[in-house]
Amino acid sequence: MDITLQGFLLWLGTVGGSGTVVSFILEQIDWFQSLSEKGRKWVSFAGMAVLGVLSHLVLTYVPQDILFAIAPYFVVIASAFVSVFSGEILHKMLKKESKEE
Repeated sequence: MDITLQGFLLWLGTVGGSGTVVSFILEQIDWFQSLSEKGRKWVSFAGMAVLGVLSHLVLTYVPQDILFAIAPYFVVIASAFVSVFSGEILHKMLKKESKEE
């Protein structure tokens, strides 16, 4: 798996990237679930816009040597995140299959 900080920030600057991250985070928060459909839409829009702009600002204004220095830490954190949540998804899928049998 090849995860880079710059690649992640570029992806985060897209609607697909920021939308995926914001949706994942907001779905974990109870107060978000209690909002009306319109409220959830506007909170999601604001979160995606802020995250996309922030990723662009980081790529544009943070010196490359700083991004290079923190890149190894990002890879460790990103790899742990992928491992935990892909394992959780696999566990749910296997549990669902065993109930269907």
